[in-house]
Amino acid sequence: MLTYVYVKKHNITGLKYFGKTQRADVSLYKGSGKYWQNHIRKYGYNVTTEIVLKSDDKEELRSFCLEFSKLNNVRESSEWANLQEENGLDGNPVGIVFTEEHRKKLSKNSAKNSPWKDKEMPEAMRKKMSDALKGNTKRVGKVLSEAHKRAIAESNKRRVRNKKLKEISQ
Repeated sequence: MLTYVYVKKHNITGLKYFGKTQRADVSLYKGSGKYWQNHIRKYGYNVTTEIVLKSDDKEELRSFCLEFSKLNNVRESSEWANLQEENGLDGNPVGIVFTEEHRKKLSKNSAKNSPWKDKEMPEAMRKKMSDALKGNTKRVGKVLSEAHKRAIAESNKRRVRNKKLKEISQ
């Protein structure tokens, strides 16, 4: 199957993303990297796409993508949104071991949006959020019908939970 290897560049911020897809219209495919998707959510999809290789030869794809990733330092450079090297095949090399820098980059992105990082959430706030999610409050949250609540309860009864969770909840 024909695979397209591309470079997407955000027109406003200049951030680039290196990836592959098998979709014929590459410009419609937005990319699957988490950092890239978060960037798109924040700044909008104002992107230019350039196809750098079309091939159905797996070995050619693999060697080109790995070489391109290393030459452009897509994993470490701040110019690129990639969190790992593209291998042209599955996008997720088996047995990948994250470096300490890689973990920090991932953590930094999730920490930006969390006001509770390294803090304990007050019990009153926990209760309020719990009530809102259960539909027990009229001010905030979901309002669930009794039928919906029963359906949720039934699906939770069929759920298989691990032993530690069972012990904690009893």
